[in-house]
Amino acid sequence: MRVEAELLPEAPMVERRAVRHALSCEAKVRERGKTGLSVHILHISTSGCRIETGYDLPLRAYVWLKMPELESWTAHVTWCRGRFAACNFERTLHPAVVERLTAR
Repeated sequence: MRVEAELLPEAPMVERRAVRHALSCEAKVRERGKTGLSVHILHISTSGCRIETGYDLPLRAYVWLKMPELESWTAHVTWCRGRFAACNFERTLHPAVVERLTAR
Protein backbone atom coordinates (compact mmCIF):
# COMPACT_ATOMS: atom_id res chain seq x y z
CA MET A 1 0.00 0.00 0.00
CA ARG A 2 1.29 3.44 -0.88
CA VAL A 3 0.18 6.61 0.84
CA GLU A 4 1.03 10.05 -0.48
CA ALA A 5 1.15 12.90 1.98
CA GLU A 6 2.32 16.46 2.19
CA LEU A 7 3.95 17.80 5.32
CA LEU A 8 2.77 21.22 6.30
CA PRO A 9 4.81 23.62 8.40
CA GLU A 10 3.84 23.71 12.06
CA ALA A 11 1.40 26.39 13.01
CA PRO A 12 3.07 29.12 15.04
CA MET A 13 2.40 28.91 18.76
CA VAL A 14 -0.09 31.51 19.83
CA GLU A 15 0.60 32.96 23.22
CA ARG A 16 -2.44 32.96 25.49
CA ARG A 17 -3.64 36.26 26.89
CA ALA A 18 -4.32 34.67 30.28
CA VAL A 19 -3.54 31.48 32.16
CA ARG A 20 -6.36 28.99 31.89
CA HIS A 21 -7.54 26.83 34.77
CA ALA A 22 -9.35 23.50 34.77
CA LEU A 23 -12.92 23.84 35.95
CA SER A 24 -15.89 21.53 36.14
CA CYS A 25 -19.13 23.39 36.59
CA GLU A 26 -22.53 23.67 35.00
CA ALA A 27 -23.59 26.94 33.40
CA LYS A 28 -26.11 28.30 30.91
CA VAL A 29 -25.37 29.84 27.54
CA ARG A 30 -27.86 31.84 25.53
CA GLU A 31 -27.66 33.24 22.03
CA ARG A 32 -29.52 36.44 21.23
CA GLY A 33 -33.22 35.73 20.76
CA LYS A 34 -32.96 32.12 21.96
CA THR A 35 -33.58 30.16 25.14
CA GLY A 36 -30.67 29.45 27.47
CA LEU A 37 -29.19 25.96 27.29
CA SER A 38 -27.09 24.00 29.77
CA VAL A 39 -23.35 23.70 29.16
CA HIS A 40 -20.40 22.38 31.10
CA ILE A 41 -17.39 24.70 31.63
CA LEU A 42 -14.12 22.76 31.27
CA HIS A 43 -11.51 25.55 31.42
CA ILE A 44 -11.69 29.20 32.40
CA SER A 45 -9.37 32.21 32.37
CA THR A 46 -9.86 35.91 32.88
CA SER A 47 -10.38 36.28 29.11
CA GLY A 48 -12.57 33.31 28.20
CA CYS A 49 -13.60 29.71 28.67
CA ARG A 50 -13.94 26.34 26.97
CA ILE A 51 -17.31 24.66 27.23
CA GLU A 52 -18.90 21.34 26.37
CA THR A 53 -22.31 21.61 24.75
CA GLY A 54 -24.86 19.23 23.34
CA TYR A 55 -25.22 21.33 20.19
CA ASP A 56 -23.24 23.42 17.73
CA LEU A 57 -22.78 27.09 18.50
CA PRO A 58 -22.31 29.33 15.46
CA LEU A 59 -18.82 30.74 15.06
CA ARG A 60 -18.64 34.38 16.23
CA ALA A 61 -22.08 34.10 17.88
CA TYR A 62 -22.71 36.69 20.58
CA VAL A 63 -23.73 34.80 23.74
CA TRP A 64 -24.52 35.35 27.39
CA LEU A 65 -22.86 32.90 29.75
CA LYS A 66 -24.47 32.49 33.18
CA MET A 67 -21.99 31.00 35.64
CA PRO A 68 -22.84 30.01 39.23
CA GLU A 69 -23.18 32.97 41.59
CA LEU A 70 -22.30 35.51 38.85
CA GLU A 71 -24.24 37.84 36.61
CA SER A 72 -24.51 36.88 32.94
CA TRP A 73 -21.24 37.52 31.13
CA THR A 74 -21.17 38.42 27.44
CA ALA A 75 -18.84 36.58 25.08
CA HIS A 76 -18.22 35.63 21.45
CA VAL A 77 -17.77 32.07 20.24
CA THR A 78 -14.22 31.88 18.87
CA TRP A 79 -14.27 28.23 17.77
CA CYS A 80 -16.59 25.24 17.84
CA ARG A 81 -15.53 21.63 17.17
CA GLY A 82 -18.12 18.96 17.70
CA ARG A 83 -19.54 19.33 21.17
CA PHE A 84 -16.76 21.69 22.37
CA ALA A 85 -16.58 25.46 21.97
CA ALA A 86 -14.47 28.35 23.18
CA CYS A 87 -15.81 31.74 24.16
CA ASN A 88 -13.90 35.00 24.49
CA PHE A 89 -15.34 37.33 27.13
CA GLU A 90 -16.14 40.90 26.12
CA ARG A 91 -14.91 42.09 29.52
CA THR A 92 -12.24 40.22 31.41
CA LEU A 93 -13.11 38.49 34.64
CA HIS A 94 -11.27 39.69 37.71
CA PRO A 95 -8.57 37.15 38.72
CA ALA A 96 -10.26 36.79 42.14
CA VAL A 97 -13.47 35.63 40.41
CA VAL A 98 -11.57 32.97 38.46
CA GLU A 99 -9.86 31.90 41.67
CA ARG A 100 -13.21 31.63 43.49
CA LEU A 101 -14.77 29.60 40.66
CA THR A 102 -11.85 27.16 40.47
CA ALA A 103 -11.67 26.75 44.28
CA ARG A 104 -15.22 25.34 44.43
